Amino acid sequence: IAGSYAYVKTSTDGGATWVDRTSASGSTRYMYALAIGPSDQILGTGQLGYIRTSTDGGATWVDRTTAASGGTLEIKGCAIGPSGQMLVVGEAGYCQSSTDGGSTWTDRNAATGVGSAAMMSCAIGPSGEMSIVGVSVNRTSTDGGASWTDRHAASGAGTAGIEAVTIGPTGQMLVAGNGYLSASTDGGATWTDLLSYAPTGTLYACWTAPGGESLVGGAAGYLQTNETYSY
Repeated sequence: IAGSYAYVKTSTDGGATWVDRTSASGSTRYMYALAIGPSDQILGTGQLGYIRTSTDGGATWVDRTTAASGGTLEIKGCAIGPSGQMLVVGEAGYCQSSTDGGSTWTDRNAATGVGSAAMMSCAIGPSGEMSIVGVSVNRTSTDGGASWTDRHAASGAGTAGIEAVTIGPTGQMLVAGNGYLSASTDGGATWTDLLSYAPTGTLYACWTAPGGESLVGGAAGYLQTNETYSY
């Protein structure tokens, strides 16, 4: 699945052909994040509180903005876990989770303790563990978002704005941001600085594969895969 301003398309053949879902998704705003779940459900978030879900590959969508209390906030990140649980984050400390496909949502802002900090990305791991990152934010949860552990100091992020987080299939974590790249294999308790392998500019995206291979992307068209981003 791919999206941008008023644009959503899906592919079922590895990207060889695409189906336009823009009209079906009802997106007339910037799409900041899209996630696909284990049963092919789709979650999309974006500008002005945009939150929508699909259970038929994007052919039809349900607006969840009101249910998730998105209001007019910029919803920057979303994730779907192995059991279909959903997590969305955004500006002004916005953090909500759902366990029923987006029909109802639980506000996790108070639980995270991030106040009004902007959160940029989130991830759900193979055992349901969660991670949220943003401006001076790096936190993890093992109870569905009911409580969170601050990993900001442990990861050595300082005042770096963290733009992206991913949790691999064996629980390895990778976070990337403004002059920042770090990995953890113990749920965020300890971290390994990987910035020496990457540019000092802003990294906006990261992803991990089953074997621990990683991909990072950033400013000025930067895109890199490597063997040294192992865990």
